[in-house]
Amino acid sequence: MLRENTLFLKLSTHHDLVFDATHAMILELLHDWMGAPFESFQDLTARGKPRPVTGQLLLDALHRGVGQGIHQSLRFKLWRESGCPVRSFEFNAGAHPYTGAFCTQIDIRVEKSWVERNPQTAPRVLRKRLIDLARLTHPFQAHAHDTDDNTIQNVDNLRLLRRGFGLDLTEPVDLSNNPGRELSRGNLRYAVNWLTLFGPELLAQIPPEVVLSAPAGVVTELDIDPDARKRPAEIVAERLAAQPAAPHGGDPHGGKPHGGDPHGGDPHGGDPYGGDPEDPAPPPKRWLLLSLGDSPLDPDAPAARQAQAALREHLGFKALAKDQRYVLGYWQKKL
Repeated sequence: MLRENTLFLKLSTHHDLVFDATHAMILELLHDWMGAPFESFQDLTARGKPRPVTGQLLLDALHRGVGQGIHQSLRFKLWRESGCPVRSFEFNAGAHPYTGAFCTQIDIRVEKSWVERNPQTAPRVLRKRLIDLARLTHPFQAHAHDTDDNTIQNVDNLRLLRRGFGLDLTEPVDLSNNPGRELSRGNLRYAVNWLTLFGPELLAQIPPEVVLSAPAGVVTELDIDPDARKRPAEIVAERLAAQPAAPHGGDPHGGKPHGGDPHGGDPHGGDPYGGDPEDPAPPPKRWLLLSLGDSPLDPDAPAARQAQAALREHLGFKALAKDQRYVLGYWQKKL
């Protein structure tokens, strides 16, 4: 059987989580939740057998990049065989394979048996953990769902579904009509899961009013301070602006003299990137959490499937994916 029997929490962010040790804060949050440490570590950028987790290993592997510069690549996986709610924690920071943009992706797998033993409290804990992680990382999207159900909704091979997942199917599967079908375009993942978090980048594609008027589920706006984290470009701009001016009032980067900014922008306090200060301000950053139901268990129940299908149609995921085709803009520019 191919069933994993887990639920996933997945988050994607453009923020650098290594420079300020946010990845270590996530690990601490998971340890508090588990009540025990992870047992095995795997460097996903190198061949070799998994290594037992020790304090020195975590110090060497996770903390060596803290404060050493932005846009560092770091990929690893930590896991534990049994005895805890969390089975694994996977961290991938680097260039996105589709767009080339710097992106950090977090994948946490939770034991389904833990949720089944605690059907009243576990869903609330999962929801709170996703919100806690969102406040730490400011994701542009996040999802929580049954791992096996997500796979089943994206597979149309009858033999695989029967032998790998134990489904009694005889008719061909039309993936395009599966309510839980996942469509990836560029950085974005269009899918209606048990929990779907719409961050600023996803809300640029789907207006907030459309999400707030969802015909099923419950939408909650999260109280995340958009100024609590800074993207790498903002950190670089602040560092350049803080450098001492060159002699005679010029700046060390060849920008405008007489107090101009290091990017040659408005010398009188305007946009540090040279934009027009009279341009309309960008819309405020928002994070909307869509909950499909009270529990992630039984995602294939008829009521859950109907709600999933209605939300997918309302949000226009299929039309968006068709309109965007495959977003490979970064690599197209390289060709």
